[in-house]
Amino acid sequence: MPMIGHVTPLNAPVCGMSDNGITALLLATSGAVIIRRDPPNEVKSGKKLLDAVAEALDAEACSVVMLQADKDNTGVVYIGDDTSQELQIQAGDSVVIEIDRLDRIYARGEGQTIRWLLVRYAS
Repeated sequence: MPMIGHVTPLNAPVCGMSDNGITALLLATSGAVIIRRDPPNEVKSGKKLLDAVAEALDAEACSVVMLQADKDNTGVVYIGDDTSQELQIQAGDSVVIEIDRLDRIYARGEGQTIRWLLVRYAS
């Protein structure tokens, strides 16, 4: 069974290449492409109670962040940048964003809570 990086496909021929800790795999049977990195150096989580006016999230370096509208929210959380927050996430929904700093993301939603889980990879 072929093994590339930390991924072992089951019963599927593969082609793969690795560069700078990023591994790309093509599963010949399904045509799916899987891209993964080496394991992260740090994982961190947090949450923020939002106002009607958009605010930056915490000042944290990251590589990828998952944002989730708290499951107990009764309204919508809006996320985006410092000038526009158009992406809407409902209670329990989440979105994953590849970004270098958490505080580049702004969120609003009066009385709503946003949670995050971020990972940081070595440079």
